Amino acid sequence: QALKRAGIAFESMPKYFKGFNWSQDSVKIVTLHSCKGLEFPVAFVAGLQALPAKNEPEEDELRLLYVGMTRATDKLFLSTSGESSVVTRVKTAMRELESGLKAKVGSQLKRAA
Repeated sequence: QALKRAGIAFESMPKYFKGFNWSQDSVKIVTLHSCKGLEFPVAFVAGLQALPAKNEPEEDELRLLYVGMTRATDKLFLSTSGESSVVTRVKTAMRELESGLKAKVGSQLKRAA
């Protein structure tokens, strides 16, 4: 609804992708399960707080999230409106990545000086 009100062209995933116009310049709304093998310059993964889904093993949900995250070729945006074990793991991984990058840049700057 918000995309429509804003005048942003979009397509939501029809059953089995029938009628999906891949060449149309528009926002594509797909599920994590259906995005395997697809690539997008920009990907948004919303609702991380809903993972893991009830009755689904966390490791399976993490693999599914990985698939969704790796669909982005240029930029990836993750969003959550709450906490879950998956959100905690993603936040921890992001902090570790940031810390590692800072350490690497710091050591490169010292060598350059």
